Amino acid sequence: MDLDITQIADRLYVGAWPQREHAGELATLNVRLIISMLFFERMAVELSQPPFRLVRLRAFDHPLAPIPIQLLKRGVLEALPAMDGGASVLIHCKLGVHRSVAMASCVLIGMGRSADEAMRVVKERRPVADPHAWYIERRIRAFEKSWRRN
Repeated sequence: MDLDITQIADRLYVGAWPQREHAGELATLNVRLIISMLFFERMAVELSQPPFRLVRLRAFDHPLAPIPIQLLKRGVLEALPAMDGGASVLIHCKLGVHRSVAMASCVLIGMGRSADEAMRVVKERRPVADPHAWYIERRIRAFEKSWRRN
C-alpha cells in the first residue's frame, strides 16, 4: 500500500493512516512527530519509536461527537515547536479527509493564517480533504476564535 500523505506547508504533512512499511519513507521526509487522530485503531509500533514521537489525540469523525477544542489546541502546541525545531510533522486520521484536515487547518491558524485561508490551502494541496464538512468547518472556526483570544 502506498503512503497517502500530502505536504500542506513546509514541514507539515496530512494524510491517511500510515502503516509500518511507511516508516522508512516518513523518516526520509524528516517526520519526527506523528499526530494520530485515530480513536480505536492501533498504530504500528515502528511509528511510535525513534526517530518518531507519536502523540495520540483520539477523536471521532462524527457530527454528534465534535473534536474538542482543547484537543485541537494540544495538537497545535505539539506541532509548532517541533516544526520550529526543524522537524516535519505528520497529522493523520483514517483516510486523511476530516479529523487530520481539521488539525492541519488549526496548525496553519497557529502559524498565523485565518481559518478561511487555512481551509483553502489544505483543500488546494489535498483535494480529497473536506474541511468544509459542516461539523469540521465549525470546529476549525471555533478553534480560530479560541486561539485568537489567547
